[in-house]
Amino acid sequence: MKIGKTLFGICFAMTFGAFAVNLSTFVYYYETSPRKPQPKVGEIYKLDNHGDIFYVTKTESELVWYAFYCGMFGSLLTGAIYMRFGPKRIGLGRTRWR
Repeated sequence: MKIGKTLFGICFAMTFGAFAVNLSTFVYYYETSPRKPQPKVGEIYKLDNHGDIFYVTKTESELVWYAFYCGMFGSLLTGAIYMRFGPKRIGLGRTRWR
């Protein structure tokens, strides 16, 4: 059905966007944030990049984690929509959306 393809496309785009935001902010903070906590400016929240630890503010930390959780939830939702409305075999290698 057309609704399945539409829902799948919307969820996939939102998931890709959330992961792109997560990755870009994480890389930006990794390059610009201090390696030691700075309590005077509020950079006390630790982010760990495979052993390279850097410190950010609470707002920056929440942005990274919210984008990550939105991406994970979006992945699960996209997978569920694909499983429900995804292609169905109709014989000899042919498929169609349900």
